[in-house]
Amino acid sequence: MASDRAYINRGIWNDADHRQLTPEAQHLYYMLLTHPTLSYAGVVDWRPNRLTPFARGLTVERIEAAAAELSAGLYIVIDEETEEVLIRSWVKHDGVLKQPRLAVSMANAYTRTASNDLRGVIVHELARQREAHPEYACWGDSRVLDVLAQPSISAKDLPPFTPTVRASVGDGFGDGFTPNLSPGVGPGLVSPPTPTPTPTPTPTPPSSSEEGGSGGKRRATQLPTDWHPTDKHAAIAAERNVDVELEAEKFRDWCGATGRTYKNHDLAFNNWLRRAEPPRGNQQRQNRDAASAEALVQAHFDMQAMGGPQ
Repeated sequence: MASDRAYINRGIWNDADHRQLTPEAQHLYYMLLTHPTLSYAGVVDWRPNRLTPFARGLTVERIEAAAAELSAGLYIVIDEETEEVLIRSWVKHDGVLKQPRLAVSMANAYTRTASNDLRGVIVHELARQREAHPEYACWGDSRVLDVLAQPSISAKDLPPFTPTVRASVGDGFGDGFTPNLSPGVGPGLVSPPTPTPTPTPTPTPPSSSEEGGSGGKRRATQLPTDWHPTDKHAAIAAERNVDVELEAEKFRDWCGATGRTYKNHDLAFNNWLRRAEPPRGNQQRQNRDAASAEALVQAHFDMQAMGGPQ
């Protein structure tokens, strides 16, 4: 857990993108910045139902709508599987890297982060700060360098958070806003509220493929035995210069060893491939057993961090 005080630069109100956020998106951002579970790596527990008591009239639907806006603007990155959310620019703005001891605390907090996606984004943001501020003393610490040596993921390469149920945000200062998730539009921009009353929506029965056939939320499931990589996976693997079939086998082994479940296995494998390291020379097949062993060891630590299989 981070300190009992949060550092917020007053210059944030001069940021044009921040001024375009809706009041509820700004409110959620500050809730996360000051949340009791905030770590030195900028990671917070993501359980929307446990945020509702923080303000009168706050609902899960309003929180998730605000989160979708922040996610689309790359202010935060959410991993629903591990119930974690990352404040993306935390290591840049909080000042932890300016103090060597706090930088070590950040590195320790990274190791306690369960989500592989969030861990990758932390590494990416940390590398950006090393390039921007090579004078920081923390770059000489082996514990910080160990974090930098881990797989890196840009938040832009991850799918934005999308609430399972879209609902109007009624009552209060955020009345009726809808997050704008259209690509190419500035972060945080939202559609203007309509003055006409919102008609009562008619629910559309979900398909069995979308909702698991139960009429509820789409459930996370184990990897099907007949799952195979797609053409898109092959294209990503070619860009990364990795063997798609080998990575698929490692992915199957990891899912089987950890009991990990996903709502969308193809998207999960997309991220797996983006984190895969290209082989050195022609030793990929020769190192196959070693790579599988490393994946199982990592799976063991991930499972411990998450409190067991999901």
